[in-house]
Amino acid sequence: MASFDLATPVAGGFTLGDLRKVLKFAGADSWSKDYFEARFMFLRIKDIKTFPMWFYGSSGKLSHKSILFWISYGARSLSKDDESLLKSAQKDAELMLSACVEQEFLEIDDGYYCAMTKGNSLRNQSLMKRKTRAEAEKLMSEFLQRVDEFNALELGSKVARVYVFGSYLTDSETLGDLDIAVLYSRVRLNDSSGRSSTQVDVETKRAIRQLRKTNFVSIFDVYVIYDYVVKGMAQVKCLYRNDDYGVFDFGGIIEYMDNNSIKSTVESKSTSVVLG
Repeated sequence: MASFDLATPVAGGFTLGDLRKVLKFAGADSWSKDYFEARFMFLRIKDIKTFPMWFYGSSGKLSHKSILFWISYGARSLSKDDESLLKSAQKDAELMLSACVEQEFLEIDDGYYCAMTKGNSLRNQSLMKRKTRAEAEKLMSEFLQRVDEFNALELGSKVARVYVFGSYLTDSETLGDLDIAVLYSRVRLNDSSGRSSTQVDVETKRAIRQLRKTNFVSIFDVYVIYDYVVKGMAQVKCLYRNDDYGVFDFGGIIEYMDNNSIKSTVESKSTSVVLG
């Protein structure tokens, strides 16, 4: 994958790092010209506090939606200085959009801006420093220890499987991140502490958030990576397995969760998936 210097200037005082922020935030496949302009303008003026209260919304923070409203309908209770600032930012945003198309980060399709291959590569570029395989192995060991600690708690779910995929399974000496998928199984508790089912659910969700809170490690629920792994013909290795929670393999094929039930992905094209 191509690597970009995010400090590289593009146009209008914006950089590739600014474009990456806008692409990461947008998320969708295509955007209107006004939406893109508003996002770039937001980066330019987000720390300014001189606009009327309606510009900041109920949260008290500047919203790109307010900028989008201004683009569509013009000035509303703005001072001349603020309106001049917005017009200047809009002009710079227009220059940035044109440059992104010229440099093939974006293309225009039926009036909408879409990310091209270069744009998608920029959006997906990791900002984390690459780690050696030894460092990655240490992080993996620490994560699996946290899985054991999670399973020792009296919660409504337990971790039944931990799968790893991506660059960890290659011969690369350095890794951009660890791609891990976690399969949970529901547990019926004989709780003598008097906790309600709602309280157990709250504590379980809180513990799962803590388990997932880690740097360098990208953690996915198994149903999330179903399309990515099985249909993408990627390899998956099972690093952690506990059959105490009623989870079973179906002929060595990866399982996924759907509405709290576990189903087999028995499909002819899933034979390329390798489970440890």
